[in-house]
Order: sequence, then C-alpha cells, then structure tokens
Amino acid sequence: MLGENPEPIPRRNWSELREWGNIGIAAAALLLSIVSFWVTLQVSSIEDYLRSEIGRRNFELNRLSDRASQLEEIAHKRETLLQELDAATVSALTSVSDAQLKISDAETRLREVQFEAGHPQQP
Repeated sequence: MLGENPEPIPRRNWSELREWGNIGIAAAALLLSIVSFWVTLQVSSIEDYLRSEIGRRNFELNRLSDRASQLEEIAHKRETLLQELDAATVSALTSVSDAQLKISDAETRLREVQFEAGHPQQP
C-alpha cells in the first residue's frame, strides 16, 4: 500500500469538458432569454393595464370636474334666488306693515266716527 504505485490519475479530456460547459452556457442563455421574454410580456401587460387605468381615471376626473362646475353654477343660482327671495320677503313685510298701519289708522278713525255718531256734539 505505501510502497505500491498508485494508479495513474486519468487525464481529463478538456475538449469534452469545454463542450459540456458551452452546452451549459447555451442552456443558461436560452433560459435567461425565455425568462427575459416572459418578464417583458408581463411588464408590457402591466403597462397596458396602467395606461387603461390612467385613461379611465382621467375620464372620471374630467367628469367630476364637470360635475363640480355644474354644482358651483347651481350654488351660484341658488344664492341669487335666495337673495331675490330675501328682497321679496322684505318688500312683502314692508307692504304688510304699511297695510297694518293703514288698517290701524282706519280702525282708529272708525272708532272716532262711531264715537261721534253715538255722541252728537252740542252746538
């Protein structure tokens, strides 16, 4: 055992090893290209989805903006109508007050006339 000649180490066939290495590298490159293609498809579909979402949301924002403008216009019209109603109410209250004063004056005059009619004055 110690003194015996060990078996000679077999010589490697470097060209065969190189071929297998090239095959492995080619397989890895093919796998990498397939994965890259798949990732590209996924990114492309995500981009398409995001574009459609952005378009849809922009449409919704434009619609909301239009609706906000309409509501602002309605609020302005409402404010104008409320001011007109307030002015009409003040005018009506003034007219009612004037009418009540006239009625009060007429009632006072009527009482005076009735009093005078009930008590004729002596000459």
